[in-house]
Amino acid sequence: MIMKKAEDEKQLLGIRESKLIYSNLEISYEMMRSRRKSIAIAIAVGGKVTIKIPTNAREQEVLHFLQERSSWIYDSYKEQIQREKRGIHIEDGGKIPFLSEEVTVRILPNLNKVDAKIRYIEEQKQLIIETPKLWPAFLRECVESWYKKNAKSIIPFRVEQVAKVMQLTYGRITIRSQKSRWGSCSSEGNLNFNWHLIMMPPAILDYVIIHELAHRVEMNHSKQFWAIVEQACPDYKQRRLWLKEHGSSYEFLDT
Repeated sequence: MIMKKAEDEKQLLGIRESKLIYSNLEISYEMMRSRRKSIAIAIAVGGKVTIKIPTNAREQEVLHFLQERSSWIYDSYKEQIQREKRGIHIEDGGKIPFLSEEVTVRILPNLNKVDAKIRYIEEQKQLIIETPKLWPAFLRECVESWYKKNAKSIIPFRVEQVAKVMQLTYGRITIRSQKSRWGSCSSEGNLNFNWHLIMMPPAILDYVIIHELAHRVEMNHSKQFWAIVEQACPDYKQRRLWLKEHGSSYEFLDT
């Protein structure tokens, strides 16, 4: 009944589902009509392909467009799927990212302890986890707690520095676990940041901070907003693209 309702809603919205077959790979896609003037293709998380076409576009025109772009769709689809397969795996001797550094994880079983003890040796770039539990989910929690602790001190400090340069003020800073956002700025000036940013290069963290602080002037993504971002970060387009292409690889792999 729920599936039937979803299908009916798609029909009302003019959404059609179909498949592309390219080089023995079958790619499902949704096609919907919109007010845009040209055909656009988007490949989202999970490899979901959406094709938006003008309301007056003819079917033959759309099929010709898809034929011309089939190689690009195939390459982009594969790239998205491969990108999502990359991620962070927690194991003894494994490497994890931390800003501009690569940290080695050392897992030391210790049955005499009730809970895990986590310490970071900066000189050796090692994260030591003494633990009575070796369950993958527990080890992941240990590493996450270390990341979050650092995010709560490093990100606010960096926000303060960047805000001074941009001559902007802000309210409360909150570090969160967010699935679809790297940061946000409320109308009251409160800033939220995803703790995963602490895993990424400092230039990417700075870009997200600059982006959210720019919302203190423009609560939109207008030309004026991007001009503010560009003034503080001239290469913001490259950093924004890097985040789009590599952000999903900073998730922990399920074990």
